[in-house]
Amino acid sequence: MKTTLPIGLAAGIASALLYGSLATGSMVSVLLFYLSPLPLFISGLGWGVTSAATGIVAAAVLASVFVTAKFAGLYLIWTGAPTLGLIYLATLSRPAIDGATDQREWYPQGRLLVWTCVIATSLLVLTVFITGPDLAGFQAHMRNLFEHIIKNSKGFEEMLAQQPGFDKAQAIGFMVWILPAVSVGFWTITTWANLWLGAVVARSSGKLERPWPPFSEIIVPHKFAWAFLAFFALSFLPGVLGLFAGAFATAAAFSFVMLGLVTLHVISGGNLYRPFILGTAYALLIFLSWLSLPAFAALGLADTSLGLRARFGPPPSPGSTT
Repeated sequence: MKTTLPIGLAAGIASALLYGSLATGSMVSVLLFYLSPLPLFISGLGWGVTSAATGIVAAAVLASVFVTAKFAGLYLIWTGAPTLGLIYLATLSRPAIDGATDQREWYPQGRLLVWTCVIATSLLVLTVFITGPDLAGFQAHMRNLFEHIIKNSKGFEEMLAQQPGFDKAQAIGFMVWILPAVSVGFWTITTWANLWLGAVVARSSGKLERPWPPFSEIIVPHKFAWAFLAFFALSFLPGVLGLFAGAFATAAAFSFVMLGLVTLHVISGGNLYRPFILGTAYALLIFLSWLSLPAFAALGLADTSLGLRARFGPPPSPGSTT
């Protein structure tokens, strides 16, 4: 307990500073905002849920004192509660079913990824109701936010204005239309990256209790693939229902892209042309991302449905979970 509380307080201060940078309205602040859960994940996975909860409360108090109470409330909704929930699940365990050993069964990491997608979609639902409370109100709020960001980014608006055929209103309209899907997908990936990095840091410090197998051995449930297909079909519905379904489908698609890259790494192992294969894959991902992302997502979806890594890759280690 003597160590738990100070670690939690330090994590909360760091998280509050990263999250509070969003108030500046700059482009860099958005990136820092997405890093705000990292100190909490390190604290929670290494020193327990109590430590993370202490940090979240401390961060909310700091945000309330130095910014506004509303800002602190949004911190609790967007960062504090989701992070604490994932930490709780990640540290959840039970005695082994056979009862013959002292080993414990930990909450599967693949299901943590699924929960990350669910939480990301839930945050969008809350955001729409808070800022809307309908789709038109939400889009108007996003339009004002983008105008504020462009205005407060030095030289950014001038640079855009110099582009041939640039239409500010049309560009903002496109960003408002694509923002929900991109933000949910990006939140899913960055939150999972923060969770993963937090576990790596906690393990390097000797504080991570649960086993943490390589990312290449994480397998999501088969039902996740069916859920993605169902919500993708529902995304064509009009209004908020289509928006929310599309948000979950996008979060799942980003997850499948990540799993597709992992699958490519695994099944290309031992191949003489592996450096060329991976180099080409990442070049396509960087320079032709919008064309290559569906291909990687399809590969991840195929791996989840058909078990490509299990069929063509090396056998998993004993600590891998689904």
